[in-house]
Amino acid sequence: MDFIRSNQDRAPLEVFCQRFLKAYGIQGLMDSELLATQLKKHFGFSGVLRLQDLMNLAPRLGISSITPYAPASKERGAFGKLGQHIEILFKEDDWDGSQEHSIGHELREIIGKVASELDPNFVDAEGNELEDIADSFSAALFMDKESFYDDMISTGFDPITLRNHYHKSYIGIMGRMATILRFKTPREFIWVSVLESDSTAPAGYFRAKCFHRSPRYIPKVRYQIPNFLFPKRGQLVPILGNMKKAFESKRSVYIRKLNGLDFWNQYSLSVIIRPVIWAGKVAKLLVIALPESDAYKLRPQLISAKPLITDESFQVL
Repeated sequence: MDFIRSNQDRAPLEVFCQRFLKAYGIQGLMDSELLATQLKKHFGFSGVLRLQDLMNLAPRLGISSITPYAPASKERGAFGKLGQHIEILFKEDDWDGSQEHSIGHELREIIGKVASELDPNFVDAEGNELEDIADSFSAALFMDKESFYDDMISTGFDPITLRNHYHKSYIGIMGRMATILRFKTPREFIWVSVLESDSTAPAGYFRAKCFHRSPRYIPKVRYQIPNFLFPKRGQLVPILGNMKKAFESKRSVYIRKLNGLDFWNQYSLSVIIRPVIWAGKVAKLLVIALPESDAYKLRPQLISAKPLITDESFQVL
């Protein structure tokens, strides 16, 4: 006798995960772009999803509730799963674009949980790696690849303009920049980081909230050292040098040439640091770096931001 439940008896995300695993295997679950695309196709999502849309779609996803809450910590979202009962919580006093990102983030973690229950061979990522994957998934869920790429190029990789246009979190916007470029041929390089004021950080320090790069894996012969200039999620970052200049002036800072990054000094970067002002203070620093040979791509952003200029910096931001 066949004891396998029919699709009618399975939770909607179970059905999706089963079909996805059959088509793309375990490795496909780690591809945020593929997973988000197939989820939207499976459930028939279209257009730009907003907070109320997500709540209305919850029953179709088999999610019992999407509910605001007041976390004791600085966590912006959480989920609970007991059998087929799934609940997503989002921080009630966050702005709605960040709430949407948090819900998408938690949805990816739920998919990982469901997939591991279906296939014991699947072990999801953990810690900061999972956080980055979930952020990338959420960004892919809400921001179409082709239109975002066009907007990114036309604005000169301007995270503030893109954030206002797409109404999504800076973490989502910055991560989307890197993940989209990973699909481009020939390969395009970018490093992005979001640093945030944190009540748990000592004076003079920000905390890294995300770091993404494209390509994800850098060839040994090129651009090795720059990865170490950018902090991993959760690390404390001293506000010094050009970052201090941006912090104190509350103005963007553009480094024309960041060099000393390889033995032959052939692969320099061009870097822009954008402060985000909240309640009269610098709440975040957004850092975007491109190879110096690609610096012309930043021109629309430079025209808009009118940054302070640092002609050259050696090995430090």
